[in-house]
Amino acid sequence: MMRLLVILLITPVFASVDHHESKHVDALAWMSGSWAGPLGDGTILEENWAEPEGGTIAALVRMTADGRNTMVELIVIEEQGDTLMLYVQQWDPG
Repeated sequence: MMRLLVILLITPVFASVDHHESKHVDALAWMSGSWAGPLGDGTILEENWAEPEGGTIAALVRMTADGRNTMVELIVIEEQGDTLMLYVQQWDPG
C-alpha cells in the first residue's frame, strides 16, 4: 500500500512537465520547499524538496501518525540523457 501511495503522489509531478521541452529537473523547481498535510485518520505527510542542482532534485519525506514516525523516504529525480529517472527509498520505523 505504501508504494502505491508514492506512485500516486509522484505521478502529478511528471504530468506537469511540458513534454515538448527537453526533460530537465530545472522544470521541477516549483516543487522546492516544505509541504505538510493530513492524509486522513490522523496521518500527516511532510515533504521537504531541495532546489534543483547538478541535474538532480531531491526530497526527504516523513509520515507520522499519533505522534510517531511511520515512514521516512528519500526521493531523487535525476536527468539521464533526454529523460528523467525517479529513485525512491523508504524506511519503516526501526
